[in-house]
Amino acid sequence: MKFKLFIITFFYCFSFVSNLMPQDWERTDMGYANTEIFKTTDDYQFVFYNSKSFWSDNLGNYGKNNCKGLAKINAKNLFDGGEVYCESIDQKNNKFIVLLSRDKGDFDSGIGFFKFVDGDGPWEKYIGKKCNYAIQYIDDGFMRIDKCLLN
Repeated sequence: MKFKLFIITFFYCFSFVSNLMPQDWERTDMGYANTEIFKTTDDYQFVFYNSKSFWSDNLGNYGKNNCKGLAKINAKNLFDGGEVYCESIDQKNNKFIVLLSRDKGDFDSGIGFFKFVDGDGPWEKYIGKKCNYAIQYIDDGFMRIDKCLLN
């Protein structure tokens, strides 16, 4: 009897402590992007970006994304700033919007951060939260991995 009580108490405490531990959110996003480019006489480019994709995360969520924004590419063909907003809708029709940003560098791949700027349902509590992402383009396709400490 004491052993059963010990086991039950152990599992109860373990589940309680594990709920207090920080949880990482990891999302994989894959899709296609199209762009329209305005090019200046000194080879500076304004890239009007539009993408659609599908995503899934490590918490069992999945959904679709729609992203729009402006990226700037310098004469050396390096990323030179910009803003891209993505609206994500999950399998329960809950929505969140993030702002993607990254430092200057290679346009075809990079590491950056995003910030939750809006959300409803379970995503509302993450408004203002800043997270990291890495992206790689292959022709007009891309794969992005997001990582965020949720607690």
